[in-house]
Amino acid sequence: MLFHANSSIWFWVEAFSIAIYIINRLPTPVLNELFPFEILYGKTPAYAIFHTFGCLCFPYLRDYAKIKFEPHSVPCIFLGYTPSYKGFRYLDLTSH
Repeated sequence: MLFHANSSIWFWVEAFSIAIYIINRLPTPVLNELFPFEILYGKTPAYAIFHTFGCLCFPYLRDYAKIKFEPHSVPCIFLGYTPSYKGFRYLDLTSH
């Protein structure tokens, strides 16, 4: 994933965690073609939230703007999903 995203080796932890995130939401023959996520939480996973590791994205930042006329978004790189709450992890290209 790091190679295809032309990403630095410094992001190997994020690439590993997103791989595990996706593996846990795919059916496995060990569980009779059930999802590990489904076994744990009792519902099927949503595939609409999957994003490509290292893709360019523009998160909505309106709530964090100090002034009304600041940009609503900045270009960022998608790094993965947060384990503690519903959201995504991004790398801001302007401030790192």
